[in-house]
Amino acid sequence: MALLALLAGCAALPPKPLPPRVTLESVRMTRFTAADARFTLALAVHNPNAYDLAVNALDARLAVEGEPLLAAALAAPAVLVAGTVTRVEVEARTTLGAVAVALDRLARQPAVRYELTGTAIVQDGVRLPFARSGELPAGDLLGPRR
Repeated sequence: MALLALLAGCAALPPKPLPPRVTLESVRMTRFTAADARFTLALAVHNPNAYDLAVNALDARLAVEGEPLLAAALAAPAVLVAGTVTRVEVEARTTLGAVAVALDRLARQPAVRYELTGTAIVQDGVRLPFARSGELPAGDLLGPRR
């Protein structure tokens, strides 16, 4: 009898959410000092689930041409509406050395390969990893797309 009650309780549990699809929209420098550089990343986050997702935390890492550039975190919780794309901004910081390497690569190539990886932590602490790679014109990486 206890086994039937346990199975009935498990049947009512919602399925694990599908991970969001995250696309890099832009990277904007917000501060540049001798100690560090700070950026805001605009992300287009698609929720493929049939229900809203409350994102409590999101961390992201951006690499350019295989070199780590920056690490970012969600500044405030966000809600991803079911089946739609929500624009989310994350705050990032990096070292001047990483910025110098990225600028050198941007200056030598018309387009750069990027990889955006991370994890979104949604309701009830469920961790949903994401990864996206692509290529952008060099001028679009550190500024809004035209």
